Amino acid sequence: MAGFSLRYSGCAALDINQLFVKKQGVYAMLHTIAHPSRLSLIYECCPVAYLVEKAGGKATDAVNNILDLEIVGYQQKVNFIAGSAEDVEYISDELNSSEENASGKKGSYNDLLNMQKEKVTA
Repeated sequence: MAGFSLRYSGCAALDINQLFVKKQGVYAMLHTIAHPSRLSLIYECCPVAYLVEKAGGKATDAVNNILDLEIVGYQQKVNFIAGSAEDVEYISDELNSSEENASGKKGSYNDLLNMQKEKVTA
C-alpha cells in the first residue's frame, strides 16, 4: 500500500469519486461501536458497488460482495469497502486474518467488534 495518501472529506460521494478520477485507491467505511456505519445498503452502497464493479473494481463488506447481500430493509447499514480489486482483497484479507497482520496485531475485525461489545456491556 506504499505510495498512497489518506483522504477523508466526510462526504462519501467526493471520496468515492476519487476512485474513478485517479483509477486507484480504496474507500472504506467500517462499523465500530463508537462510529457505526452511516452508509445505507440500498440507497448508497448498491449503486456505487455496481459502478465500481462495472469499472473493474470490487465492493465488499469485508466478507461478502455488496451486490450479493440480502436487503432486509431500507434503513439497513453495512460496512463498505470499494476500489481496485487487488486493494480491496488486501484490505479484506487483513481485516479477516486471525494471524499477525500488517499492523503487527493479531486478531480479526470481528474480534475487535466483539471486544467493543464486551466493553459496552461491562
